[in-house]
Amino acid sequence: MIAAFAGINNIHEAALLLQEMIGSRTQPSQTTIVTMLSLCVDSAYLWYGTQLHCYAIRHGFEHYLPIENSIVDMYCKSGRVSVAPKVFDMMAGHDKISYTVLIAGYASHREGIAVWKLIDEMISRGIEPDQIMIEVIRSVWSPKENHGGGLFAWNHSLVAALVQHG
Repeated sequence: MIAAFAGINNIHEAALLLQEMIGSRTQPSQTTIVTMLSLCVDSAYLWYGTQLHCYAIRHGFEHYLPIENSIVDMYCKSGRVSVAPKVFDMMAGHDKISYTVLIAGYASHREGIAVWKLIDEMISRGIEPDQIMIEVIRSVWSPKENHGGGLFAWNHSLVAALVQHG
């Protein structure tokens, strides 16, 4: 039912159903939490998303990577990009999705230097960019723009390699 409400972007009904579920002492699945977090990307529902974040911590879901990635994504998309890297840094591990979510968040908020530092970290940990990552990189990088004070000159070889890879 929650997924059905999520499918029509009805966070109010989905939230009521989740509250009823928790009230009856039925623990939601990890998938249900990820679904609800995806509905909380609108800043109008950020309060509910932060409550879900706390719920995930209190009930042992905080080290389930899809939930952690969804929490980072929620903070990025709701405009709280300053909170997202704090959550990212506290994660037990990172995968390509983890990096893509945070890089996309930085890119959408025009945080060019943070994008490139995170890409450097990702590559140094042996995680290769895929086509989705390349499109995120292309969205933040342009040789005609100055992303973060001379970023083009600072990391031109990395940009060229990544764009060529895609």
